[in-house]
Amino acid sequence: MQKPQKKIEVKYEEPEAIETVEEVEVEEKVEEAEAIEKVEEVEVEQAEAIEKNRSKIRGGRSHRNSLRSRGRRKSQRSRSHSKSRSRSRSGRSHRKKSKKNWKRQKP
Repeated sequence: MQKPQKKIEVKYEEPEAIETVEEVEVEEKVEEAEAIEKVEEVEVEQAEAIEKNRSKIRGGRSHRNSLRSRGRRKSQRSRSHSKSRSRSRSGRSHRKKSKKNWKRQKP
């Protein structure tokens, strides 16, 4: 047996007055200005966050201190590597090379 189907009434409503071109353009400009404002706000926030985290970036003094306070140091390889670099730059041959380079750059 079929159930009796309910009749669905559809009321048609007239759309409100179509917006004029000027109104649409003004709205678009407002939206664009808001978007730009939002982007600038985000950029400012990012800059502040970067400033705040500047000290945490690897190699900063406070970063090294925080590592030390947790009982850790730079890895053995990086420590020995930096040591050997400084040793090689303090020798006589490096002084001669740097002097030659300096003379060559100087007009």
